[in-house]
Amino acid sequence: MKRNIVFMYSGQGSQYKNMGLDLYYSEPIFQYWMNQLDQYFIKFIGSSVFDLLYGDKGKKESNTLTHTHLAIFMVEYAVTQVLFKHGIYPDSIVGVSLGELTASAVNNRIRLLECMEMIYEQAHIITKSCSKARMLSILADSQLYHCSKELYLNSEIVSNNFKDNFTIAFPEEKEKVIYNFLKMNQITYVPLAVEYGFHSSLIDDGREPYQKYLAKRNITWNEKIRYKQYSSALVDQLDDLSMDYFWKVVRMPIDFQNTVKKAIDRNYINILVDLGPSGTLATSCKYIFNEENILPYTIISPYGGAMKHLDLLYKELDMQK
Repeated sequence: MKRNIVFMYSGQGSQYKNMGLDLYYSEPIFQYWMNQLDQYFIKFIGSSVFDLLYGDKGKKESNTLTHTHLAIFMVEYAVTQVLFKHGIYPDSIVGVSLGELTASAVNNRIRLLECMEMIYEQAHIITKSCSKARMLSILADSQLYHCSKELYLNSEIVSNNFKDNFTIAFPEEKEKVIYNFLKMNQITYVPLAVEYGFHSSLIDDGREPYQKYLAKRNITWNEKIRYKQYSSALVDQLDDLSMDYFWKVVRMPIDFQNTVKKAIDRNYINILVDLGPSGTLATSCKYIFNEENILPYTIISPYGGAMKHLDLLYKELDMQK
């Protein structure tokens, strides 16, 4: 049976201190690209993302949106180059939130340096224009949201991840009422390491200034893309990009489940490779699919083991040749 390789890229909330550090010291290609990308950012913003991610400075500053935006991109782009170096290329790409911009750079839709600048400016504008907010992943059926006034009056549902798991965003001042409701009803939840309400109206104040910034940029579109690309914000293959796309990827609600279903082929062995920092997309796929021909793989994890994960992936691909 033929194989269908899908690369998946996650966004805000998947970051953490020292992400990819074990791979940095074990894989020369990853190390090269992390250093190279950091040099680009030093020239552009005047500071090192690498130092914040792996150095002592990151103890206090690693959650700054501009730096986490850039750090997630760096890790995802660098680990992709590791797979490319080993001759592993995707048949299609799935992007989620910020991960859609990584996917666009990997897919040669936009130039690397232009993509990096747009990521920085997006984070900078949201930080400057929008009020801080909270995001929670809730382990329950999304019907809970629609039948609980404490949730639907005080938050917005921004993502249906898989059965019995959805994500909400809400203003900081609504934190107490929402937390009290979840605790009182013994509902499990996981706060995301995000300071703004992505994929909700809570970031709408950033749209106009970001669109003005994009309008001034002479973005170079490349029509000769390498792979089929699917957007979790648009739930479709991206045949026609517009400037508004770069805002929609962080504003529109996420529909990862239906997006990844479009990327798989039931007649093939589907190898779903999560290139995000935390492996959350691969975990979601394990809950979404229960089929022998759909195989989710994590590379980087908060628990380390990146080289072991890569070896498992290489062995699987060798078996499928």
